[in-house]
Amino acid sequence: MTARLLVTLLTVLFLGLFGILEATKISCRNEEGEAVDWFTFYKLPKKQNEESRETGLEYLYLDSTTRSWSRSKQLMNATKSVLGRTLQQLYEASASESNSTAYLIYNDGVPKSVNYSRKYGHTKGVLLWNRVQGFWLIHSIPHFPPVPEEGYDYPPTGRRNGQAGMCITFKYNQYEAIDSQLLVYNPNIYSCSIPAAFHMELIHIPQLCAGSSSSEIPGRHLATLQSAQGQKFLHFAKSDSFLDGNNSFNSYNTSSVGVIIMIGSTFDFIKGFVPENSLQSRKENELYAAVRGCVQLIIYSKSYGPKGMTHGKLKEQWTNNS
Repeated sequence: MTARLLVTLLTVLFLGLFGILEATKISCRNEEGEAVDWFTFYKLPKKQNEESRETGLEYLYLDSTTRSWSRSKQLMNATKSVLGRTLQQLYEASASESNSTAYLIYNDGVPKSVNYSRKYGHTKGVLLWNRVQGFWLIHSIPHFPPVPEEGYDYPPTGRRNGQAGMCITFKYNQYEAIDSQLLVYNPNIYSCSIPAAFHMELIHIPQLCAGSSSSEIPGRHLATLQSAQGQKFLHFAKSDSFLDGNNSFNSYNTSSVGVIIMIGSTFDFIKGFVPENSLQSRKENELYAAVRGCVQLIIYSKSYGPKGMTHGKLKEQWTNNS
C-alpha cells in the first residue's frame, strides 16, 4: 500500500467518522434531519370557513441557514416536520435509558388534561442534552408534546389558533444559566429524566424534576445565552411574584444582543413592553423575538419579516400570503 493511498484512506475514514459524530450530536433539526443552530416556526391558524382546505397543521419555517420564511411542505403532525425530526432524538434517548442524556418536558396544559395549572408558570418547552450539547425548544402549543413513551403526535387543541416556537442548540456550558432561568418561572414538568451525572453543575433542574425546590425564587432574571454557533440570545424570565410586567424589560440595555426571548409566568406581563419604534436602531440583519408566555408575540427585523408588527398583524399577513 503506497503512502498516498494510505493517506487517502485515513482521510476518508476520518471524514466518515466526523460525519457520524456530527449527525449524532443532540441538536435542533430541520426537515431533512440535519443539525441547525436554531429554528423558529409559526403554525398557521385554521381558517374558519367550509371552503378552506387547510387542516390547521400548516406552518411557516425559518432557521439559521435560511434568509427568509417559507411555507413547509410537511404538516405539523408529521414525523418529518421540524418538531418531529427534532423530538425524535428525545424518543431515542428515552428508549435507551442512557445515563449520559437528560431531558425535561413542561407545559401548563399537560397532554390529555382539560385543565390548565395556575400553580405553575404559563410556559411550555422541551430540553434534551448531554455533556456535549443539547437543544431547548420553547413553544406555545397546549398539551404538547406527548410523553416520550407514546412517540410523536400533535394535539387537536393546537390546530385552531396560531402557534409558534423556537428551538436553539446550546453547548453544555450554557445549561447552568438555563438551570437558573427555569427556577424563576417554575414550569409544570410532566416528564423528565436527570441522571446523577448532571446533579453537581445543575442545581435546580433535578429539584424541579423531583417536584421540589429549596431555593428562594427571584422575581425576575435576565440571562445572555449563546447558541452552539455563537449567536447571542437574551432570555428574560419572571415569576408570578414580579408584578411590574410592562416596564420590567425596558430597563435593560439590549442593543448588543441579536435575539430576545422573553418567558413569563403570567398571561399579560409582556403587554406593551416593546415600543414599535424600538427596532429602528437595530441592525437590519438581526432577528428579534419577544415571547408572551411562550412565543405569543414575535417581532422580527426587516431581514426576517415585517418590521414593527404585532403578533396579530403578522398572523394576518402570513395567513393572507400563504
